[in-house]
Amino acid sequence: MTTVADDADLKTFTGTQREYIDAYSACIRKKGVPVDVAEDGTLTFPGLPKDQNTTLEQVQHQCLVEVGVIQTRNFTDEQLRAYYDMQRAQWKCLSDNGFSVAPAQTFETYRDVARQTGAPDWNVFNGLSESDIGTGLSKCPNKVVG
Repeated sequence: MTTVADDADLKTFTGTQREYIDAYSACIRKKGVPVDVAEDGTLTFPGLPKDQNTTLEQVQHQCLVEVGVIQTRNFTDEQLRAYYDMQRAQWKCLSDNGFSVAPAQTFETYRDVARQTGAPDWNVFNGLSESDIGTGLSKCPNKVVG
C-alpha cells in the first residue's frame, strides 16, 4: 500500500475535511469501487470481492494522486492527536484480529513527521500482504479524516 511518504509530489487538498471526504469517496466511486461513508468519516467498502484487493489499493492511490492529501502542518497538537488516535484504533483492531502488524508509531514521532513534512506517514498496513489489507479493511474500516 502506498503512503504519503512514498509520494513526495502529492498535491495538497485545499478544502475542508468534509469536502475532502466527499471528493475522495466520489473519486473512488467514479472508478467503480463501492464505498460507504459514515458520519464520522469512516470509509467501508461493501461487497468488495477478495480478488479486488489490489484494485482497491490501486484506486485509493489514484484518488490520493487526483484529490491530494490534507495539509496538517498547521494543525494543533489536539487535532494531530485525533488523527493519531484514529490510526492507533485501526492498528489495535488489526492486532486484536490476529493480523501481524508492525509496532505502533508513537504520537511524538507521528506529530514530528507531520510538522516536518505537512502530513503524517504512519501506515498501519505496512508489512501486510495484499489479501490481508483487503480483509483488514473489512474488519477494521479506516477513517480518512476525523
